Amino acid sequence: MKARIITACVAIPIIIVCFFFLPDLVVTLLFCLLSGIMAWEMLGATGAMRGHPLLNISCVFAAVLTYFYCYFNLLAIFITIFLYSAVGFYCLVKNFESKARQSGKVVDFGHVTEGFFAVIILPLLFTSIARILYMRPEGFSATQTFGRYFVLMPFVAVWLCDTLAMFGGMLLGKHKLAPNVSPKKTVEGSLVGVAGSVLGMFGYVFVLRNFCNIDVGYAIFVPLGLIAGVLGQIGDLFFSVIKRGFEIKDFGNLLPGHGGVLDRFDSIFLVAPLFELVLIALFMR
Repeated sequence: MKARIITACVAIPIIIVCFFFLPDLVVTLLFCLLSGIMAWEMLGATGAMRGHPLLNISCVFAAVLTYFYCYFNLLAIFITIFLYSAVGFYCLVKNFESKARQSGKVVDFGHVTEGFFAVIILPLLFTSIARILYMRPEGFSATQTFGRYFVLMPFVAVWLCDTLAMFGGMLLGKHKLAPNVSPKKTVEGSLVGVAGSVLGMFGYVFVLRNFCNIDVGYAIFVPLGLIAGVLGQIGDLFFSVIKRGFEIKDFGNLLPGHGGVLDRFDSIFLVAPLFELVLIALFMR
């Protein structure tokens, strides 16, 4: 617990500095680095491509795709996905060569499918955070800083939910939520976590309206906090299922008390795109 708290106290200021003080290009490159690390964790920890050259290639493609996802360059995205698909198909064909099988460095269809998930899907979901940060709606009075007002919303929703769910479970937990997937999670803790996400959105909107002079409605973002609390826990359980399936505790050990980068961001993969879609519907018409 101590290591977990210390890591959070260090990581939160770093995230704030990145979003509010660094140039967009530097932030994008940091997203590329994180996506490459997450691909390494997913494909290495599960053993999908351990010892195979496709592991390193996948990490590079994940980083490159992240760059194009941040700015939603569709042509570059399609070309990169096509190239990675070609490489994956080539590796499958090479599996039929006896030398590859004898060396043990073999990937099958399941491994390549996992590679597509780690390289193509995860960065797309993850970079919703960057696309929120870079939003520039026409006619908005603070065009240059619009995204910075909203970029922390997914984090507030998810991290308040995670924190209060943990303490709520410790104090009130009696009924297991998913004992075979995450034995420590309880129904009571889950409900407390969702309530925390709702309260977090209420407080966030209050700050935007009263201190940033941004007219956003409680009626939209407070219910959104409820949905985010549920989706965040679904994302957490989804990655727990993967870890249980491969009998690993964490995807990595880069963040003391939290595991790897993927372990820390697992709850935000569904929540960030939700906020991106809502913000697009509200401000980018």
